[in-house]
Amino acid sequence: RVMRVVPHDNEEVNETWLSDRDRFGYEGLYAPDRLERPLLREGGVLQETDWALALEHAAAHLREVVAAHGPEAVGVLVSPSATLEELYLAQKLARGLGSGNVDHRLRQGDFGADAAMGRAPGLGMRIPELERVDAALLVGSDIRMDQPLLGLRLRKAGMRGAEIAVLNPVDYELYFPVAHRLITDPPGMVRALAAIAADLARHSDVAVPPAVAGLVEGVRVEETHAAVAHALRRAGRGVVVLGAQAHASPWFGALRLLAGYVAAASGAALAELPFGANAAGAWLAGAVPHRGPGGAPAQPAGLDARAMLERPRRAYVLLGVEPERDAWNPAAAARALGEAELVIHVAPWLSEAGRRWAHVALPAAAFAETSGTFVNADGRWQSFEGAARPPGEARPAWKILRVLGTLLDLEGFGYEDPEEIRREVRAAVEAAPEPAGTVAAVALPETAASLWRVGDVPIYAVDALVRRSRPLQETPLAVEAALRVAPGTAARLGLTAGARVRVRQDGTQAELEVVLDRRVADGCALVHAGVPGSEGLGPAVGPLEIVAG
Repeated sequence: RVMRVVPHDNEEVNETWLSDRDRFGYEGLYAPDRLERPLLREGGVLQETDWALALEHAAAHLREVVAAHGPEAVGVLVSPSATLEELYLAQKLARGLGSGNVDHRLRQGDFGADAAMGRAPGLGMRIPELERVDAALLVGSDIRMDQPLLGLRLRKAGMRGAEIAVLNPVDYELYFPVAHRLITDPPGMVRALAAIAADLARHSDVAVPPAVAGLVEGVRVEETHAAVAHALRRAGRGVVVLGAQAHASPWFGALRLLAGYVAAASGAALAELPFGANAAGAWLAGAVPHRGPGGAPAQPAGLDARAMLERPRRAYVLLGVEPERDAWNPAAAARALGEAELVIHVAPWLSEAGRRWAHVALPAAAFAETSGTFVNADGRWQSFEGAARPPGEARPAWKILRVLGTLLDLEGFGYEDPEEIRREVRAAVEAAPEPAGTVAAVALPETAASLWRVGDVPIYAVDALVRRSRPLQETPLAVEAALRVAPGTAARLGLTAGARVRVRQDGTQAELEVVLDRRVADGCALVHAGVPGSEGLGPAVGPLEIVAG
């Protein structure tokens, strides 16, 4: 049994620090809904069964779905906090069945820049270099909460005089000086970044790519935009950070293209910091629909995470995923999983929503109970061994996937240990060429809304483990869904603090308490994702309607 978690001193990564999220998250390991034995739905009810029957049932019904509807009817959704080895086997299972529908980007809102992505997202520099930058632009990033240890590095830069700018839908409480603030709604973020790019284009010898030219043409450049561009341009070392809120935007493709140009034109590094502890590892393992292991073009290519849920599949394999809390659009996830013929749930826990959806539930070992590898923000492969035995009959997820692949008669699933899988992934990374990075043009947002939902994920709601940690859930940072709006927005909409109102999104409704919050951009409502009360809502970033009555 895990009793405590302490930091390992490493000057190149965490120095001597460990965030409270990572120090106390382990308390969620032994939550009451821990899954300890395989479950199989019989007569509409989940009942305990043995491993052999559960795995054989899962394999047989996957075969039936593929035979009846084709391999494209299968979708595989995996947690970005799964190990490299688990992610690799999950995509290998999907592609072995003939389906390219595999993705870990559960909270991403747009995939228009997929072809422009490099081999894997990352910091664009070594971690210690972040504290030595002279200028930084944070786009859709609450780095203090999203990546606490990187936030600490950036704080060091800010305290020694780095010129830091933020472009966010919420004026987050950062703990370093901010020189320039651009707080605006989600479409306004794209236009503001386009204005910064346009100003840089006027003063840079770096050619504007055709895909970016359409975004910056005719954009109005205001004083703050020019000041941000100037700060990046004159910096000896700069960085442009694309954070979690940028990835959740329905215009992430445009933000990614613009950020790439801003970085190139100013000589700054581009740091991509998406959701999940092992997002870089997921890309390298091939757990994306358009790229295989190492970044090679995928054969076959498939649907992204959002499309898999908005265009429902007949069967789903969920690895460490709780879609009601982890999906970009929980309402679409509920519809898709509720209608599926087969849902195979592989995870340490089984939530109430999971009990409604799962046809087969396979108990997996959790963090600290399995061996594996994470790839961090600067590309460092960090392998580890399990420190405790999983409870009951739970098994390491890589072993579950290995047996499932074998029962499906798929080639290449005869692994003996995680090291063998890791060597295979590394060989794929070394063999695959760097992706070309071509992209089609994307447009500036034209969608109008009287109120935009901003659904960021609080620090203690980011994954299934911390959501179950009682010490973390007893802190003020553990919040429930509410309608947080600026006083001016509340006055315009006739809302009063403390009132309960009904909101509608993607055909579903929820009742939320109104909270006045001056940090929130005008015309926006901060309605957190991943927290209690958010499960029935739609897109994390999108129009939100107040229901009269």
